[in-house]
Amino acid sequence: FSITLWVVNGHPDRTLQAMSFSCLRSYSSIVRAYGAVLLATALFFWGWALKNMTGGGFDLGIISFATVIGAQVVGLVSTWKTQQWALRTIHAWATLLACLFVALNYALGAAAVATGAVSGKGAGFVVYCAIAAVGWVLAAVASFYYARKWKSGAGEVKPGGDPGRPGSL
Repeated sequence: FSITLWVVNGHPDRTLQAMSFSCLRSYSSIVRAYGAVLLATALFFWGWALKNMTGGGFDLGIISFATVIGAQVVGLVSTWKTQQWALRTIHAWATLLACLFVALNYALGAAAVATGAVSGKGAGFVVYCAIAAVGWVLAAVASFYYARKWKSGAGEVKPGGDPGRPGSL
């Protein structure tokens, strides 16, 4: 996985120069990267769900985002304790199910408002929930793919290829 950045070089003509570098060279580093992003995102929205509950009522996000938090903690630990194969399996499946749980939560929110079961929210909330649901499904698929590669014992990421040895969950 590589990233190309366009930067202004230090010369007086200030021309743009491409800088390309590989930042994620192993599946463990990919698991750490998406794990950190999902963990931070889930912590933010878990706090938001907690805030929503201070007004009385229940927000399912308090549970669904907690499952993402737990799955990412297991994933991060699996990258430190690299011989713990069970942690890799738990992380792969827990992340998939947790992200799908969050997506379902958003879909339920959109459906509740769209059908009139919940009032006080407009079409913007339905659109927000629909976009978030799709985003969490994409996160589930992508993270499961990389977690499966990590679980299978795949090592370095090589340009133009997938180095993973066959493995199954």
